[in-house]
Amino acid sequence: MAGKPEVTVAFDGASRGNPGRAAIGVVVLKGGVPVREIGERIGTTTNNIAEYRALLRGLEEAAALGARTVRIQSDSELVVRQLSGQYKVRSPTLAPLHRRARPPRAKRGRRRPRQPGPGRRLALNPPWLPCYHSGREQAVRPRALALEESPGSVGQGAG
Repeated sequence: MAGKPEVTVAFDGASRGNPGRAAIGVVVLKGGVPVREIGERIGTTTNNIAEYRALLRGLEEAAALGARTVRIQSDSELVVRQLSGQYKVRSPTLAPLHRRARPPRAKRGRRRPRQPGPGRRLALNPPWLPCYHSGREQAVRPRALALEESPGSVGQGAG
């Protein structure tokens, strides 16, 4: 994993109420320049699920761009710490999302990762770089995209 990542995925999820109407915001950057901006409504769910759904959407975009390394940037302390192994994933609703989002472990004898599909972990090779907790001031654009899709008093979440 030498060198800088090919892309950075900055993301945010938000819900109006918890659970409530939810949306995601994702910005994919290449060389510090935005190449994809996504704001999508995702129905009624919790803030934490919205955060993970935003991450997965960003990883899908990175894979579609052919990225081999990805830097993850989020204001969600929960997601970042769960992905880094500092927090355990105890929620049965977050566990499947966490499994899909975390980098695949190297397996002996396997040279090429499987293509991502429904319910499968997104296989970026080599695995993406560690996550970074960015704080709210650096998550302005992803948050704005999420809020555009879910107008009103959207929950701030714990991150």
